[in-house]
Amino acid sequence: MKTNNQDEETPLHTAAHFGLSELVAFYVENGAIVDSLNAHMETPLAIATYWALRFKEQEYSREHHLICRMLLDNNAEVNARDDDFKSPLHKAAWNCDHVLMHMMLEAGAEANMMDINGCAAIQYVLKVTSVRPAAQPELCYQLLLNYGAARIYPPQFHKSDQDPSASRAWSAVSRAVKPSRGISRRLLRLSGFPSASMTAEHAAAFHLGICF
Repeated sequence: MKTNNQDEETPLHTAAHFGLSELVAFYVENGAIVDSLNAHMETPLAIATYWALRFKEQEYSREHHLICRMLLDNNAEVNARDDDFKSPLHKAAWNCDHVLMHMMLEAGAEANMMDINGCAAIQYVLKVTSVRPAAQPELCYQLLLNYGAARIYPPQFHKSDQDPSASRAWSAVSRAVKPSRGISRRLLRLSGFPSASMTAEHAAAFHLGICF
C-alpha cells in the first residue's frame, strides 16, 4: 500500500512502530509486503526492533517482540539494511535486547555484519551496557559469541610504552572476551578501573572496535 507521508511509511510500518500486533497480523494476512521500505530504507522488522525498547521507562515491549516474531515467520529479511547499513540485529544490540537478538540470530542474522560506522552488533552491546538497566548484557554477549561474532585486537594496545594501568586493563579484557558465561561480569568490573590516559571501559571498547 503506497502512502503520501514524508517518511514513506506504510500502514505496516506504523503498526510495527506503535506495537499494534493485531493490526500487523491483519495487514500481513491481507497481503502487506513485509519487506517494504520507508524513506530511510527501514523495513517494518527494523522499525519494530528499534521501538521494542521504551526508552523513557527502559522497559521492553512484548508486543513489539510478538510483531518481530510474526514478521520473521512471514519471511521478513532478517539482514535487510537501512541507509546507515544497520540491520535489525544492530538495532536489537543497541537496545541490548537479548530476546530479539536470539530471535534474529536463530533466523539467520549475520553476527559480524558492519554498519556505516564499521561497527558490528557486539560493539553496540558493549557501548550501551551501562545505560540499559533492564538489560541482561551477559546474554547478549554470549549469544553473539555463540553465533561467531568476531573479536578485534587493535595494535595500539601492544605498544611497550603504554600506560601500565591501561595495559593491565587490556590484559584483563583479553582474558575476559571469550565464549564464557561470565563475560559481562568481567567487562563491567572494568568500568571502575581508570588510568591516566585511558579508562578500562575505553580499553574494552577499543578491544571490540567501539566507535565513540
